[in-house]
Amino acid sequence: MTVKAAPTRRDRLEEKETAIVEAATTVFLRHGFKGAKMTEIAHLADVAEGTLYLYFKNKNALMLAVVDAHWERITKGAAASIQNIDDCFGQLEAYARYHLTTLILDWRLIELGYALFYAHRAPGDEATDYKPRYAATFDEIFRRGVDRGELRDDVSIRLARDLFYGTLEYSARAIGKRIGKKKVEQAVEDLLTILRSGLGPSPEPNAKKGKLETVTARLEKAAAKIENAAGDQ
Repeated sequence: MTVKAAPTRRDRLEEKETAIVEAATTVFLRHGFKGAKMTEIAHLADVAEGTLYLYFKNKNALMLAVVDAHWERITKGAAASIQNIDDCFGQLEAYARYHLTTLILDWRLIELGYALFYAHRAPGDEATDYKPRYAATFDEIFRRGVDRGELRDDVSIRLARDLFYGTLEYSARAIGKRIGKKKVEQAVEDLLTILRSGLGPSPEPNAKKGKLETVTARLEKAAAKIENAAGDQ
């Protein structure tokens, strides 16, 4: 019989910090950054208000911790979404599905993170740009696809990244809170159609590569289709 070791002091401190961050997440989502009160966070975390300031110097620092925990979670989820999938477009499909679902479910928390960075960040706060870390999953898929000849090598990764995330963000806004498997799958299918057409290798080796205008036109057509589908619900 294995005897479970008693929690160490460090374990207890980490557990309390996690409880505070989880409570803060609930309160920030309930009231927004300005409306959130440290007293309510402390009550929900079952700690004294003074204890909050032993872990976080102010509300800004606590909000940073909430945003950091959120991005760490979804970054791990992004990497996990493509595991055991070998081909490039299969990985893009799985990641697109994960990203779109995450955007819809976590939209308010993502907006709160943006609000912190662009409106409520105080002088001296050490804000981190979480996007490059999260986008590393897409970059990995893209570079591997180019190396394997599954993707064109004359399209910039920045353009491909903007196409991928921009389309999914638009889809998330069009779908809104009315998330449903059918709508998510349709949006992912439309995006993959664009990616295969615009980023896949040309069937004719000597043919002129498609231009940015062609890809953009396809994107706009798919976006209109998504918007119309959302409006019909």
